[in-house]
Amino acid sequence: MKNSFIPVNNNIDKTIAFAPSLDQKFIKSNNIKQTPIYIPTIGVIENLQNQGWKINGVCEQRSKNRKISNHYVKLEHPDFTIQHKGKTEGLANLYVTNSCNGKSPLNLDLGVYRLVCSNGLIRKDSYMERSFKHNEKSLQRIPLALQDINNHAQRILTEFNKAASNSELKTLLIAFFNSLRPATSKIGFTNNVQVNKWVQRNIVA
Repeated sequence: MKNSFIPVNNNIDKTIAFAPSLDQKFIKSNNIKQTPIYIPTIGVIENLQNQGWKINGVCEQRSKNRKISNHYVKLEHPDFTIQHKGKTEGLANLYVTNSCNGKSPLNLDLGVYRLVCSNGLIRKDSYMERSFKHNEKSLQRIPLALQDINNHAQRILTEFNKAASNSELKTLLIAFFNSLRPATSKIGFTNNVQVNKWVQRNIVA
């Protein structure tokens, strides 16, 4: 689902228009039965917006009977990026997923995408995953988790900056190419020496 997000430019009205299951009015009018205790996604999103997160995109998932079962919201934070030579090299993303009826938990997935070489190889790491069942205990937990999101994002970007050393990136790329063998032998990468030379030429300095 993460490759089919509809851009909404941080507009909450557009977000609801393209994912109407976020709106409790839609839930009621479509007779979707929710659990007695339900954590509304829209409240979580508005809380994150207050912390500076921007809604990047939204999408919904339909079940076999074509009824909407889940919705997904992707957010980005303008302060949590890694800049290199005027270009964005690293970016923190936060995914919020939730079921419409509360039978599946609300999930928060905080991760970072980082360009690790000039040929476009991208490393994606998930650094924080939180799951909240729709119950009284989660209602108490989720405000604290949301308050800590920005601290987590700042920490993981600091870690990515540290991982920008050539030695660590070289190790990552060598492992990547080795995992592709024998395919890489077709383009001349038959051993670590050749891979090393490619990494030295193409790695982001």
